[in-house]
Amino acid sequence: MKNIMMIIADKPEHIPLLRAAIARIEAAGAARGSDMGRVALGRDLALDRALGGGLPRHGLCEIVPAGLGDNAAASAFGLVLALLLGVPGAVLFWVYEDFAASEAGLPYGPGLWQMGLDPARLVLVAAPRALAALNALEEVVRARAGVALGEIFQKRGYDLAASRRLKLAAETGRHACVLVLAAAGGTEQDFASAAATRLEVASATSAPLEPVHGRLAIPGPARFSVRVLKARGEGARAPPEVRHIVAFDPSLGCLVDAFSVAPPAHSQDRPRGAADAGGRYAQSA
Repeated sequence: MKNIMMIIADKPEHIPLLRAAIARIEAAGAARGSDMGRVALGRDLALDRALGGGLPRHGLCEIVPAGLGDNAAASAFGLVLALLLGVPGAVLFWVYEDFAASEAGLPYGPGLWQMGLDPARLVLVAAPRALAALNALEEVVRARAGVALGEIFQKRGYDLAASRRLKLAAETGRHACVLVLAAAGGTEQDFASAAATRLEVASATSAPLEPVHGRLAIPGPARFSVRVLKARGEGARAPPEVRHIVAFDPSLGCLVDAFSVAPPAHSQDRPRGAADAGGRYAQSA
Protein backbone atom coordinates (compact mmCIF):
# COMPACT_ATOMS: atom_id res chain seq x y z
CA MET A 1 0.00 0.00 0.00
CA LYS A 2 1.38 3.38 -0.96
CA ASN A 3 1.76 6.01 1.70
CA ILE A 4 -0.40 9.11 2.01
CA MET A 5 1.26 12.19 0.55
CA MET A 6 1.61 15.01 3.09
CA ILE A 7 2.48 18.67 2.52
CA ILE A 8 3.14 21.37 5.12
CA ALA A 9 1.70 24.79 4.19
CA ASP A 10 2.75 26.94 7.12
CA LYS A 11 4.67 29.60 5.16
CA PRO A 12 4.06 31.44 1.85
CA GLU A 13 7.18 29.88 0.35
CA HIS A 14 5.62 26.44 0.82
CA ILE A 15 2.82 27.20 -1.66
CA PRO A 16 5.14 26.48 -4.64
CA LEU A 17 5.67 23.00 -3.16
CA LEU A 18 1.90 22.50 -3.14
CA ARG A 19 1.68 23.71 -6.73
CA ALA A 20 4.48 21.34 -7.76
CA ALA A 21 2.63 18.41 -6.16
CA ILE A 22 -0.54 19.39 -7.98
CA ALA A 23 1.38 19.59 -11.27
CA ARG A 24 2.75 16.05 -10.75
CA ILE A 25 -0.75 14.76 -10.09
CA GLU A 26 -2.10 16.47 -13.20
CA ALA A 27 0.77 15.04 -15.27
CA ALA A 28 -0.12 11.57 -14.00
CA GLY A 29 -3.62 11.94 -15.42
CA ALA A 30 -5.79 13.05 -12.52
CA ALA A 31 -9.51 12.76 -13.20
CA ARG A 32 -11.17 15.97 -14.32
CA GLY A 33 -14.46 17.27 -13.09
CA SER A 34 -17.65 16.17 -14.80
CA ASP A 35 -20.67 18.04 -16.06
CA MET A 36 -22.80 20.32 -13.92
CA GLY A 37 -25.72 18.91 -11.99
CA ARG A 38 -26.45 17.33 -8.64
CA VAL A 39 -25.08 14.20 -7.06
CA ALA A 40 -27.43 11.91 -5.15
CA LEU A 41 -25.90 10.87 -1.84
CA GLY A 42 -27.89 7.62 -1.66
CA ARG A 43 -30.71 5.60 -3.14
CA ASP A 44 -34.15 7.07 -2.44
CA LEU A 45 -32.60 9.02 0.43
CA ALA A 46 -34.78 11.42 2.38
CA LEU A 47 -31.81 13.75 2.76
CA ASP A 48 -31.47 13.93 -1.03
CA ARG A 49 -35.11 14.94 -1.36
CA ALA A 50 -34.63 17.68 1.25
CA LEU A 51 -31.65 18.99 -0.75
CA GLY A 52 -33.59 19.03 -4.02
CA GLY A 53 -31.98 15.93 -5.52
CA GLY A 54 -28.62 15.87 -3.77
CA LEU A 55 -25.64 18.18 -3.54
CA PRO A 56 -24.35 20.39 -6.39
CA ARG A 57 -21.50 18.58 -8.11
CA HIS A 58 -19.49 21.80 -8.35
CA GLY A 59 -19.61 24.32 -5.54
CA LEU A 60 -19.06 24.87 -1.84
CA CYS A 61 -20.72 22.82 0.89
CA GLU A 62 -20.25 23.73 4.56
CA ILE A 63 -20.47 21.29 7.46
CA VAL A 64 -20.80 22.41 11.07
CA PRO A 65 -20.86 20.12 14.13
CA ALA A 66 -23.98 20.19 16.27
CA GLY A 67 -21.83 20.55 19.39
CA LEU A 68 -18.26 20.47 20.60
CA GLY A 69 -18.39 16.69 20.96
CA ASP A 70 -19.40 16.19 17.33
CA ASN A 71 -16.20 17.42 15.64
CA ALA A 72 -15.08 13.92 14.69
CA ALA A 73 -18.52 13.09 13.26
CA ALA A 74 -18.51 16.30 11.19
CA SER A 75 -15.02 15.51 9.91
CA ALA A 76 -15.98 11.95 8.97
CA PHE A 77 -19.16 13.11 7.24
CA GLY A 78 -17.14 15.67 5.30
CA LEU A 79 -14.92 12.86 4.05
CA VAL A 80 -17.99 10.85 3.01
CA LEU A 81 -19.37 13.80 1.02
CA ALA A 82 -15.99 14.43 -0.62
CA LEU A 83 -15.85 10.79 -1.73
CA LEU A 84 -19.40 10.86 -3.09
CA LEU A 85 -18.86 14.15 -4.93
CA GLY A 86 -15.58 13.09 -6.51
CA VAL A 87 -15.33 11.41 -9.89
CA PRO A 88 -13.69 7.96 -10.15
CA GLY A 89 -9.94 8.17 -9.92
CA ALA A 90 -9.88 11.74 -8.63
CA VAL A 91 -7.31 12.73 -6.03
CA LEU A 92 -8.68 13.97 -2.71
CA PHE A 93 -6.89 16.95 -1.15
CA TRP A 94 -7.55 17.18 2.59
CA VAL A 95 -6.44 20.62 3.82
CA TYR A 96 -6.65 21.02 7.58
CA GLU A 97 -5.71 23.39 10.35
CA ASP A 98 -3.45 21.74 12.91
CA PHE A 99 -5.78 22.45 15.82
CA ALA A 100 -8.74 20.92 13.99
CA ALA A 101 -6.72 17.76 13.41
CA SER A 102 -5.76 17.61 17.09
CA GLU A 103 -9.46 17.73 17.99
CA ALA A 104 -10.82 15.22 15.44
CA GLY A 105 -7.71 13.18 14.60
CA LEU A 106 -6.01 12.32 11.33
CA PRO A 107 -7.18 9.78 8.73
CA TYR A 108 -6.56 6.10 9.47
CA GLY A 109 -5.34 4.02 6.52
CA PRO A 110 -7.45 0.85 7.02
CA GLY A 111 -10.50 3.02 7.65
CA LEU A 112 -9.92 4.81 4.36
CA TRP A 113 -9.75 1.47 2.55
CA GLN A 114 -13.04 0.43 4.17
CA MET A 115 -14.67 3.61 2.86
CA GLY A 116 -13.41 2.89 -0.64
CA LEU A 117 -10.54 5.40 -0.75
CA ASP A 118 -7.08 4.25 -1.73
CA PRO A 119 -4.71 6.19 0.58
CA ALA A 120 -2.45 6.71 -2.45
CA ARG A 121 -5.14 9.06 -3.79
CA LEU A 122 -5.15 11.17 -0.63
CA VAL A 123 -2.98 14.26 -0.22
CA LEU A 124 -2.87 15.81 3.27
CA VAL A 125 -2.05 19.51 3.47
CA ALA A 126 -1.31 20.75 7.00
CA ALA A 127 -1.48 24.42 8.01
CA PRO A 128 -0.83 25.96 11.44
CA ARG A 129 -3.64 28.53 11.21
CA ALA A 130 -7.07 28.80 9.63
CA LEU A 131 -6.05 31.57 7.24
CA ALA A 132 -3.14 29.52 5.90
CA ALA A 133 -5.47 26.53 5.49
CA LEU A 134 -8.01 28.62 3.57
CA ASN A 135 -5.29 29.98 1.27
CA ALA A 136 -4.03 26.47 0.55
CA LEU A 137 -7.58 25.21 0.03
CA GLU A 138 -8.29 27.96 -2.51
CA GLU A 139 -5.03 27.11 -4.29
CA VAL A 140 -6.09 23.46 -4.56
CA VAL A 141 -9.60 24.30 -5.78
CA ARG A 142 -8.33 26.68 -8.44
CA ALA A 143 -5.82 24.10 -9.70
CA ARG A 144 -8.65 21.74 -10.76
CA ALA A 145 -6.62 18.76 -9.57
CA GLY A 146 -9.27 16.93 -7.54
CA VAL A 147 -11.92 17.14 -4.85
CA ALA A 148 -10.98 19.46 -1.98
CA LEU A 149 -11.88 18.84 1.66
CA GLY A 150 -11.03 21.61 4.11
CA GLU A 151 -11.16 21.50 7.89
CA ILE A 152 -10.56 24.58 10.04
CA PHE A 153 -11.18 25.32 13.69
CA GLN A 154 -10.87 29.10 13.86
CA LYS A 155 -13.38 30.98 11.71
CA ARG A 156 -11.16 34.03 11.58
CA GLY A 157 -10.59 34.92 7.94
CA TYR A 158 -13.57 32.92 6.71
CA ASP A 159 -16.20 35.47 5.74
CA LEU A 160 -18.53 36.22 2.85
CA ALA A 161 -15.66 37.26 0.58
CA ALA A 162 -13.55 34.17 1.34
CA SER A 163 -16.50 31.83 0.86
CA ARG A 164 -17.36 33.50 -2.44
CA ARG A 165 -13.81 32.95 -3.69
CA LEU A 166 -13.99 29.26 -2.79
CA LYS A 167 -17.40 28.89 -4.40
CA LEU A 168 -16.37 30.55 -7.66
CA ALA A 169 -13.10 28.61 -7.77
CA ALA A 170 -14.96 25.31 -7.32
CA GLU A 171 -17.50 26.14 -10.01
CA THR A 172 -14.76 27.24 -12.42
CA GLY A 173 -12.59 24.23 -11.67
CA ARG A 174 -15.56 21.85 -12.02
CA HIS A 175 -14.85 20.15 -8.70
CA ALA A 176 -16.54 20.17 -5.31
CA CYS A 177 -15.21 21.85 -2.18
CA VAL A 178 -16.37 20.60 1.22
CA LEU A 179 -15.45 22.74 4.21
CA VAL A 180 -15.78 21.55 7.81
CA LEU A 181 -16.05 24.45 10.28
CA ALA A 182 -15.15 22.67 13.49
CA ALA A 183 -15.84 25.61 15.84
CA ALA A 184 -19.07 26.78 14.23
CA GLY A 185 -21.42 24.57 16.22
CA GLY A 186 -24.03 25.73 18.69
CA THR A 187 -25.06 29.37 18.33
CA GLU A 188 -22.76 30.32 15.43
CA GLN A 189 -24.63 28.54 12.66
CA ASP A 190 -26.35 31.58 11.17
CA PHE A 191 -23.24 33.32 9.81
CA ALA A 192 -23.30 34.67 6.26
CA SER A 193 -21.46 32.87 3.47
CA ALA A 194 -21.78 32.19 -0.25
CA ALA A 195 -22.07 28.40 0.18
CA ALA A 196 -25.14 26.86 -1.43
CA THR A 197 -25.44 24.20 1.26
CA ARG A 198 -24.80 24.07 5.00
CA LEU A 199 -25.32 20.87 6.99
CA GLU A 200 -25.25 20.36 10.74
CA VAL A 201 -23.83 16.98 11.72
CA ALA A 202 -23.96 15.10 15.01
CA SER A 203 -22.89 11.58 15.87
CA ALA A 204 -25.64 8.97 16.11
CA THR A 205 -25.69 5.53 17.71
CA SER A 206 -24.65 2.86 15.22
CA ALA A 207 -26.45 -0.44 14.90
CA PRO A 208 -24.29 -3.16 16.51
CA LEU A 209 -23.12 -6.07 14.41
CA GLU A 210 -23.85 -9.64 15.37
CA PRO A 211 -21.46 -10.96 18.05
CA VAL A 212 -18.91 -13.54 16.97
CA HIS A 213 -18.24 -16.67 19.07
CA GLY A 214 -20.26 -15.36 22.00
CA ARG A 215 -18.32 -12.15 22.30
CA LEU A 216 -19.82 -8.70 22.76
CA ALA A 217 -21.39 -7.06 19.72
CA ILE A 218 -19.19 -4.52 17.96
CA PRO A 219 -20.33 -1.19 16.49
CA GLY A 220 -21.59 -1.27 12.93
CA PRO A 221 -21.20 1.33 10.15
CA ALA A 222 -21.04 4.93 11.34
CA ARG A 223 -24.32 6.78 11.62
CA PHE A 224 -24.77 10.53 11.40
CA SER A 225 -27.58 12.83 12.48
CA VAL A 226 -27.82 15.48 9.75
CA ARG A 227 -29.87 18.67 9.74
CA VAL A 228 -30.08 20.90 6.67
CA LEU A 229 -29.45 24.50 7.74
CA LYS A 230 -29.25 25.97 4.24
CA ALA A 231 -30.03 24.58 0.80
CA ARG A 232 -30.29 26.61 -2.36
CA GLY A 233 -31.60 25.32 -5.63
CA GLU A 234 -34.78 24.25 -7.33
CA GLY A 235 -36.74 21.64 -5.42
CA ALA A 236 -34.85 22.08 -2.15
CA ARG A 237 -37.16 21.76 0.82
CA ALA A 238 -35.45 21.33 4.13
CA PRO A 239 -37.48 21.89 7.30
CA PRO A 240 -34.77 22.84 9.80
CA GLU A 241 -36.37 20.83 12.61
CA VAL A 242 -35.99 17.50 10.78
CA ARG A 243 -32.94 15.38 11.55
CA HIS A 244 -31.95 12.75 9.01
CA ILE A 245 -30.25 9.72 10.53
CA VAL A 246 -28.05 8.27 7.81
CA ALA A 247 -25.30 5.68 7.67
CA PHE A 248 -22.50 5.14 5.19
CA ASP A 249 -22.78 1.69 3.63
CA PRO A 250 -19.34 0.59 2.38
CA SER A 251 -20.83 -2.23 0.30
CA LEU A 252 -23.05 0.21 -1.63
CA GLY A 253 -20.64 3.11 -1.53
CA CYS A 254 -23.33 5.59 -0.55
CA LEU A 255 -25.47 6.83 2.32
CA VAL A 256 -28.57 4.96 3.42
CA ASP A 257 -31.50 6.01 5.58
CA ALA A 258 -31.58 4.75 9.15
CA PHE A 259 -34.61 6.82 10.06
CA SER A 260 -35.59 10.47 9.91
CA VAL A 261 -37.32 12.11 12.84
CA ALA A 262 -38.20 15.55 14.14
CA PRO A 263 -37.49 16.52 17.76
CA PRO A 264 -40.38 15.63 20.11
CA ALA A 265 -42.83 18.47 20.70
CA HIS A 266 -43.25 20.02 24.13
CA SER A 267 -46.20 18.59 26.01
CA GLN A 268 -48.27 21.77 25.63
CA ASP A 269 -47.72 21.69 21.84
CA ARG A 270 -48.80 18.09 21.29
CA PRO A 271 -52.20 17.16 19.79
CA ARG A 272 -54.97 16.92 22.35
CA GLY A 273 -55.37 13.20 21.76
CA ALA A 274 -51.77 12.61 22.81
CA ALA A 275 -52.11 14.88 25.83
CA ASP A 276 -55.24 13.04 26.99
CA ALA A 277 -53.63 9.60 26.63
CA GLY A 278 -51.98 9.82 30.07
CA GLY A 279 -55.28 10.66 31.76
CA ARG A 280 -57.10 7.79 30.08
CA TYR A 281 -54.32 5.40 31.11
CA ALA A 282 -54.57 6.61 34.76
CA GLN A 283 -58.34 6.06 34.84
CA SER A 284 -58.00 2.53 33.47
CA ALA A 285 -55.27 1.55 35.95
